Amino acid sequence: MAERIDILSSKYFIDELEKVDSDELTEFLKNPEYKERFEWFKTNWEDDQAESEYEFDMNRGKDLTAGMIRKVEPGFAFPGHEQGKSATHSIVKFNSRRWLGIAASLAIIAASAITLNTLIRRTGDSDMVTNYSEISTELGQLSDVSLPDGSTVFLNSSSRFIRPAEFSGNDRVVQLSGEAYFEIASDPLRPFIIHSKQVITQVLGTRFNVKAYPEEDIISISVVEGIVRISRKNTNPEVWVEIGAGEEYVLNPSTLSEKVRAFSEDKVLGWREGKFVFESSPLQRVLPILSRKFDVEFVLENENINQCQLTAVFDNENLETILDVISFANDIDYDFQGRKIILNGPGCLK
Repeated sequence: MAERIDILSSKYFIDELEKVDSDELTEFLKNPEYKERFEWFKTNWEDDQAESEYEFDMNRGKDLTAGMIRKVEPGFAFPGHEQGKSATHSIVKFNSRRWLGIAASLAIIAASAITLNTLIRRTGDSDMVTNYSEISTELGQLSDVSLPDGSTVFLNSSSRFIRPAEFSGNDRVVQLSGEAYFEIASDPLRPFIIHSKQVITQVLGTRFNVKAYPEEDIISISVVEGIVRISRKNTNPEVWVEIGAGEEYVLNPSTLSEKVRAFSEDKVLGWREGKFVFESSPLQRVLPILSRKFDVEFVLENENINQCQLTAVFDNENLETILDVISFANDIDYDFQGRKIILNGPGCLK
């Protein structure tokens, strides 16, 4: 976690923080310890001596970064760089803002190595490193991914999926941030395991949907066919919940409250066909869905607008039609300003 707050802080001060990162940083800053680390970056960034020069040992930096990468890629070295050549280190002068930029770059590279390191799987007495690839979808974009075991994954907008080039060993492990619908090829000897936010999902062969966006406070796993086993991360002892077709597991990571309930396939899976089903849904949950679908940002002049509810079915309707319905149902005015949509009105009380 400490490495993650350092990365987010660095990206914040060099203007490379995306919305998902920004929301994650906001959550981190609720923790006094992480806020203190963030303030350290802020102090260095805004220091009166921000333009003074510092010396950075480039070769030493390469040694440290390459050392992190070698944890998952033995023998790695930067082109033309030989490890440990302290006598010939290259000294570069720059101001402290430049230093923070370099710190951010090194932190991001190291974090990538750490992420890959968590995906190293042990088989027998030897470590086996698998090549992984990342598939990401932009706002308004859907994608499908074919896996080497014959499974298929359908990614919703603004999602990230990490998978191996080949599945080997005793399991099939992937990572998801966002939302995806899985059609998993049956393999009783090798469970399919998904790491998403605070949840681990394990199946042998089935069809189900996982929704775990970093910026949302709810994680849900909805089963269409077969059996799915689910466990919260970092629980000791491990506690697994088993759900079947027609059931949905819902977790609030903040409160750790969890429940199993029935679900509507149209409501949960409609996104694959451009269909949205809202049943007394607060706009606090509706607007992020529309943001991802249409690549827009909503700005609320009155936060109570979030509490207004919507009951409607939209089947491949355009954004303006949807906004007209929301506006009429809740006495809300909207105004386009580029990719931003300004919402104004009296709002609704809980």
